[in-house]
Amino acid sequence: YAGINTLAKRHGVAIVGGETTINPGRMLISASVLGTVPRGKSPLRSGAKAGDAIFVTGELGGSLSGKHLEFEPRLSEARWLAENPKDERGLPMNFPSSASQKASRLPRTPFWPR
Repeated sequence: YAGINTLAKRHGVAIVGGETTINPGRMLISASVLGTVPRGKSPLRSGAKAGDAIFVTGELGGSLSGKHLEFEPRLSEARWLAENPKDERGLPMNFPSSASQKASRLPRTPFWPR
């Protein structure tokens, strides 16, 4: 649990509860993060429109190959998205596997500032 506490402190997150389960061969952790958004500022899928940019921070279709079991948060990318205006960054959301197959045919342009 020391690693969880270290990361929580580093990012200003309070741990107020939780659940852990030990299964043969691995530990499973269930987590929920709560926050607030100013009224009228919540990004909704209904706000997406033709011409919006698509930013992919992981491998499309990676979940199908089990990548979600080795999740590593992409905090620098998340921070960049949070610090840039909505009209430039679009809507943050997960990408369903069916859509990732179609999107994998889109041109790739490295973008993330390091």
